[in-house]
Amino acid sequence: MISAAMSCGSGRRWRDRLGIDHRAGYTSRGVLPVGAPEEAGSSLSAVMNMLDGLQDYSPKRIDDFYKKNDVKFAKENDVTKRFDATFGLLVSLNDTTLKDTIFSRPPIFFSLFLILDDIKNKIKVPDLRDAMGEMDARYESEKKTKADTKFYVACSSNPHRINSREKRDQYIRGFIE
Repeated sequence: MISAAMSCGSGRRWRDRLGIDHRAGYTSRGVLPVGAPEEAGSSLSAVMNMLDGLQDYSPKRIDDFYKKNDVKFAKENDVTKRFDATFGLLVSLNDTTLKDTIFSRPPIFFSLFLILDDIKNKIKVPDLRDAMGEMDARYESEKKTKADTKFYVACSSNPHRINSREKRDQYIRGFIE
């Protein structure tokens, strides 16, 4: 396998730049703490899921993606525009919407980010803020519906597994689509 550290072509430089360009936004809103897990800290993981849909975390798949796209990443312009648009929507929220809710947790933010990209960010900021607030309140509530409980478990268990990702996706979509 080719390791991420060994990959150094223009495709890798673009992915690194994409992550660096947006990392300040993540950290300033309390979404991405120093030393955050791979899932949220890696723009590559987001890109792979944006392009191919939800998938299990797989070091081999990541290495294969690096190998395939190391020299030139053919979808660079499209993915950069999508990443910027989704991040732009999230930046337009007030700081507390992300920082003071469950969406400050990297796996939950990761799921929200992918859903917003998938719906092409077609949600008004006040509606997104309200939906996030409602999900946060339900997550913190002692009285949970069956769907709330499944979401809670999916957020608490291994965040990299496809089962958890799918449950988070389904729950969040129910509030924003």
